[in-house]
Amino acid sequence: MPAITAKLRNLHASLTMPALLIILFTTFSVYSCKKNSSPTGPDILQPGRRDYVWTVDTIKPQKTSFIYLDRIWGSDRENVWAVGSGSPDKEMTWHYDGKVWRTDSVPKNYYPTAVFGFGRNDMWIGNINNEFYRCTDGKTFKLFSTHSLPDYPRTLIGEIWGASPDEVYAIGNAETEKRDKYKMIIMQFNGKSWNFYNIPDMVIQPFWIRKQQNSGILLICAVEDAWHDKGFTILSFDGKKIKELYKSDEFSSLSYMNGEVYISIGKKVYKYKNGTLALWKDFTNTIFYARIFGRNESDFFCFARKDGKFGIGHYNGTDFQFMYSPNPEFPFYEGCVLENEVFFLGHDFDRTGYSLIIHGKLKGD
Repeated sequence: MPAITAKLRNLHASLTMPALLIILFTTFSVYSCKKNSSPTGPDILQPGRRDYVWTVDTIKPQKTSFIYLDRIWGSDRENVWAVGSGSPDKEMTWHYDGKVWRTDSVPKNYYPTAVFGFGRNDMWIGNINNEFYRCTDGKTFKLFSTHSLPDYPRTLIGEIWGASPDEVYAIGNAETEKRDKYKMIIMQFNGKSWNFYNIPDMVIQPFWIRKQQNSGILLICAVEDAWHDKGFTILSFDGKKIKELYKSDEFSSLSYMNGEVYISIGKKVYKYKNGTLALWKDFTNTIFYARIFGRNESDFFCFARKDGKFGIGHYNGTDFQFMYSPNPEFPFYEGCVLENEVFFLGHDFDRTGYSLIIHGKLKGD
């Protein structure tokens, strides 16, 4: 995982440690936007197409000194949302309608750090100020609820992910009043309200949560020291007990496709099986660099490195192909996979401070 630049540290110097790490660590935080299904059934997967046309949209702030979009989700090509941080806070929520990206430039003071949904009329945003916002009309996010724990009055939501509209999860950290202590939190929305799980105190930053469909087990990827990329930890959670499955200093992450959770540790990808991690693929000596996300096991993207260049790769069930590399190079953060289109978030730190959205569209669609 590339080192965090000094400029990025300075941009978020006003945030406390857990809040800052939630934002910084979304580098390589990528997942498919919608639940995936194979058009040919679970046992016969056709190689994914690679004839994409690539464009780059610049998210240029009008009333802010910088903008850093680091989360993205969409239900279809005309309903894609990206959130992040800015200074001041007028342009931190953006919407793509199939043609252009827009923001309303209205101060919201909610500093969104997570976005997820199930359709235009069922979307969630979480933030670093104890709050969940919900959109049920396809346009406006309204405050839904606020949450805090005894002795930990500040709740920072790092990610939201759901198995269904009545089963949505959130992870992040709870912080003390003095902001000198923090611990991991896991929350669930049951169709009516958000509630904390009662879990042991763990001084660790969680960044991804997914549920394996066949076992019902929640898997969590967290890190002990995000500043130095140390202590990546894979946890399982059955709703009552948390179990540590693996710990490594290799960059680790979670992805989800078709009810299955994919655990990337370095260049190896695992699945959860019988209470442990079972190797699925070893991508050593390929262009695979970090993360997998996509539609199925024969049609997913990854961050890739080839001949010293960093970019986007694609796996079709047989091999990888280097699909896109920015020039000049800039870091990617998160992505969204739709039926015929893909979106990736990037940031041009060194030149403009603007966020960039790489958009791939299959030819003829």
